[in-house]
Amino acid sequence: MSENQRTCTICGTGGEAVNPLVQDEFYDDVRIHLHCLNGPAGRAWQAERAAADPRYARYQTLITVARPVACPSCGVPNRISPKAFGMGAGHWEATCTSCHRHATIIDGYRSAEEGALLRRLQALAHHFRLGRELDSVEAELVAIVSEADRASLPRPCECGGSYRLEARPRCRHCAGVLLDSAFHVTLTSSA
Repeated sequence: MSENQRTCTICGTGGEAVNPLVQDEFYDDVRIHLHCLNGPAGRAWQAERAAADPRYARYQTLITVARPVACPSCGVPNRISPKAFGMGAGHWEATCTSCHRHATIIDGYRSAEEGALLRRLQALAHHFRLGRELDSVEAELVAIVSEADRASLPRPCECGGSYRLEARPRCRHCAGVLLDSAFHVTLTSSA
């Protein structure tokens, strides 16, 4: 497909003012109507792509909101979600280093500095989801954490741990790491 694709990959029709074609986040050369992507044909297309492309399957897993996941340590079911995704896109949570809790640490609307930091974290999360430049993602995350620490982060959690930008989501039962991702949180009560 060319960069100038004018028809929907799923239904084959063109874009319209009330039904525009949107570039797919994962495949740069794919355009899809949102209603097609969210319908039965779109779900079938996504399943076919995930079966054919392991990188796309990983991406689909990482963008799923409230994705069920069993703790690898104790087997208890949990749910995880990407940070700064959907309605919460203007805020960034930090996860506790010792438990499942998370707290909003960065508010992109509070100051220009926090807004810039949020945009850097969102760019890293984007690269992480796409599986691109993963070594540089981790290096940039370390640099951001260092900057945030100088700006009075982390802050303490009620369990005795501390909220850190680089902490991974943890099980609500045993506090085992659920996913090796600083870009996801465990969906449970948050501080």
